Amino acid sequence: MAPADSAFPDNGPLPTKGPAETRYTELSQDRAPYLDRARRCAELTIPYLIPPDDLAQGQELPSLYQSVGANGVTNLASKLLLTMLPPNEPCFRLRVNNLVMEREEEDADKEFRTKIEKALSRIEQAVLADVEASGDRPVVAEGNQHLIVAGNVLYHDDPKKGLRLFPLSRYVVERDPMGTPVEIIAEETVNLDTLPEDVAARIREAADTLGQPSVKGDDRKDVNIYTHLKRGPKKWAVYQECRGVKLPGSEGSYKPDACPWLPVRMYSIAGENYGRSFVELQLGDLGSLESLCQSLVEGSAVSAKVVGLVNPNGVTDPKALAESANGDMIEGNADDVAFLQVQKGADFQVVAAQIQRLEQRLKTAFLMMDGVRRDAERVTAEEIRVIAQELETGLGGVYTLISQEFQLPYIASRMATMTRQKRIPELP
Repeated sequence: MAPADSAFPDNGPLPTKGPAETRYTELSQDRAPYLDRARRCAELTIPYLIPPDDLAQGQELPSLYQSVGANGVTNLASKLLLTMLPPNEPCFRLRVNNLVMEREEEDADKEFRTKIEKALSRIEQAVLADVEASGDRPVVAEGNQHLIVAGNVLYHDDPKKGLRLFPLSRYVVERDPMGTPVEIIAEETVNLDTLPEDVAARIREAADTLGQPSVKGDDRKDVNIYTHLKRGPKKWAVYQECRGVKLPGSEGSYKPDACPWLPVRMYSIAGENYGRSFVELQLGDLGSLESLCQSLVEGSAVSAKVVGLVNPNGVTDPKALAESANGDMIEGNADDVAFLQVQKGADFQVVAAQIQRLEQRLKTAFLMMDGVRRDAERVTAEEIRVIAQELETGLGGVYTLISQEFQLPYIASRMATMTRQKRIPELP
């Protein structure tokens, strides 16, 4: 990024909120229904992905009565990862237009195609090595979970820190009617001690002026920094602000095809700024399964409780019966003693059968092998492979959207960074 000419106002009072924070608050209203739905989806699968706003640090999240949702999200996320960033082989190929190839071979060099393909192969291997060494794969794996549960995630391919992830609760985006992002604002919380001294001093001054004690003295030093990106006709403009103060050196620009900020969706809906999640499609089954599992667990706990009833008019002594050891002989009448029974076994069988059907449907939807295998004594491995391949083909639309919104911009941004750093072999 190019340094800013004037990062701070020389005179005058500091604003309560800067334009980036104000715009972030405005766009948060459009994000609210998607964020609420994402939290509902997280509650039934992996609650810690998008916790509630009022959750205290270290507070225990509610436990679920079923783990099918969490296992399904993890399984599907791993399958997506193998498709997006396969290990030890490139997820992209570089090619030159065939018309250009033929013209160059005829006019100039008969070995032009061979030279170009070798050079492109070297570039592919260099980018692949950089991706493997950067440690981006765990970040993408976590991002896939956010895509499946929340339907949205924001990546930042930082040249210094590597690939970073922003959940839906930490960014807003605005798209044009064709779905192309035109404005992105990311919110991140940092410690003042990690910022340059002049920047931290200016932010503390702003906090003192506005009467904000959260960054005074030895109190909490965490502040929110907003990164604002706005797309113009030829480039992305970007800057950062904190407490209404524009950070020095944060202003810059990116080419449209080399922007390292990547807002990715799971499913796109025409005219909507945010995507929809895969879990949202299964929300009915997940909610029903959670409710039935809770009822079955609580009912089973009641049924498992052992309570003996003794006839008050009988000859059997309840105290002697309770204190007797195994094999003791005591006076009494067997007809005076009975054990309380719930007698809901038939009802529990109906609940258990419905739970099994719901689990089967969800495992099939999440491409889990338990859901693919049919209920029979002998099932061949080839049958499982064919059915699994058919199910994965049904998610082809998901792979296509993710490849357009993540893979292609990610590789383009990584190649642009490596080109600036002169770490890509030159073409002939």
